[in-house]
Amino acid sequence: MKTIYFITHPEVIKDLSQPVNQWKLSEEGKDRLKKLAQEDFWNRVQHIFSSKEIKSIQTAEILSEITKIPTEVFPNLQENYRTDELLEEKDYKNVFKRFFNYPKDSVRGWETASDAQKRIIGAISAIDELYPDLKTIAIIGHGVTGTLLLCNMLEHPIDSSIGQERVGCIVELDWEHKFAVSNEWQTY
Repeated sequence: MKTIYFITHPEVIKDLSQPVNQWKLSEEGKDRLKKLAQEDFWNRVQHIFSSKEIKSIQTAEILSEITKIPTEVFPNLQENYRTDELLEEKDYKNVFKRFFNYPKDSVRGWETASDAQKRIIGAISAIDELYPDLKTIAIIGHGVTGTLLLCNMLEHPIDSSIGQERVGCIVELDWEHKFAVSNEWQTY
């Protein structure tokens, strides 16, 4: 595998009665995906892999339906493991600041940033091993694990400043040579 387009899901409906990994895409998010599906790079993509979270599966399904590229849910591509506890915006920002500033420490019982980074890299390595004939793929994932992946590809310490400014972004990675083609997130 040579090229990966790592795509983060767009806007969701924040349903506080459901765990975050069960949230679904909003209409705004679905509309953004319809525009993304018109981009030229899809002509090179051979397969779409998705996290097992609902918002990512929906993202992959919408893109697959439009582009006619096969899609598959693949293990270990999901967001960092965390409790189902829903946090207020201020608390959420503070927790993520600690998550990135202390990557080897568990914050509130969450998976550490270091462990989440190893997991996402391991998942992509597994895709590469299982599908050696695929040269260009898209991975539908999440902002935190995407940031951890990009930090690794840039040979940069774990740092939230490498993250996307909003949901619904894309970054191009050269997996074969282990570097980021686009070294920052592009909003779609």
